[in-house]
Amino acid sequence: MSQIDHQKIEQIAKLIKNTIYNSETKTKTGKKLILCGNGGSASQADHMMGELIGRYKEDRTPFPCLNLAASSSTSTCISNDYGQEHIFRRALEALGEKDDILIALTTSGYSKNVNSAVEQAKKMGIKVISLLGKDGGPLKGQGDYEIIIPSNSTARIQECHIFILHCICDYLEKWALESN
Repeated sequence: MSQIDHQKIEQIAKLIKNTIYNSETKTKTGKKLILCGNGGSASQADHMMGELIGRYKEDRTPFPCLNLAASSSTSTCISNDYGQEHIFRRALEALGEKDDILIALTTSGYSKNVNSAVEQAKKMGIKVISLLGKDGGPLKGQGDYEIIIPSNSTARIQECHIFILHCICDYLEKWALESN
């Protein structure tokens, strides 16, 4: 955890805050945070969505957040009709808007469906934050911001990813409480 760039985490949190919340008018902008990932990363995306829409530590205004892996019927429908690699791309095409933010979670960078969502996000003008593992794989360098956990252990990578997501929640909640 000591190798994680805390300044980069704060930059990412500021990007999210400034995208979804106007500090001057103290209103939401209508933009949202969108997450995607497979397996444990999908669970982490769900966890982050719960923390931002519900409560992380304190009562505060909810943040607009969406996990593209949250609906098993949508994912399996898209997978069946279009192929597994399209599940996040198609959902993002339907739900994402220019200037939203996508957090792409993958422990390897080789998840075709996550990589496809990143490609779609770039086409749509959606900012991309990549939380990666190992050497970043083919997703390395594709996001606007990225943090790579240089480990070959999926468990260690996921532990670092949830730590990063919680740090982002800390910053967002702090700013939300200060602005009220």
